[in-house]
Amino acid sequence: MSPGDIVDAAIAYVQPQVHAHVMQLQVDEAHECHLDPRLVSIALSHLLENAARYSPAGSAIGLAAQASEAGLSISVTDAGSGLDATELERVFEPFYRVEASRNRETGGTGLGLPIARDIVRAHGGDVTLANRPEGGLLARATVPAG
Repeated sequence: MSPGDIVDAAIAYVQPQVHAHVMQLQVDEAHECHLDPRLVSIALSHLLENAARYSPAGSAIGLAAQASEAGLSISVTDAGSGLDATELERVFEPFYRVEASRNRETGGTGLGLPIARDIVRAHGGDVTLANRPEGGLLARATVPAG
């Protein structure tokens, strides 16, 4: 399956949640991906939902997917407020939610990021989060080939 197919499936799944955002897509179709496309699309949809949930309406959500001989790399960027350094890893704990007052507005169960990471780790990869210098978060999922 191509990275474009995975991205298309994830976007179709989260379209209602991300409709208030501008999507900036970059997909490299150079290589096929040998992994469970349904599960990886689900993981990506959780990353996109998280980006949409914590970004202002009308802001851009970036999505880049690149397949190579080494595997698949997916990046999702948002324009949210970012996270404290101590929370960058805690958000992968099931049911952990940042700032209870903010969560009343945005909803969510605190399961999306843990599910995304579990799916990617089941494929031998990992998901990481980092604050972007210009604001917001960068979520990167890497899945090795094979």
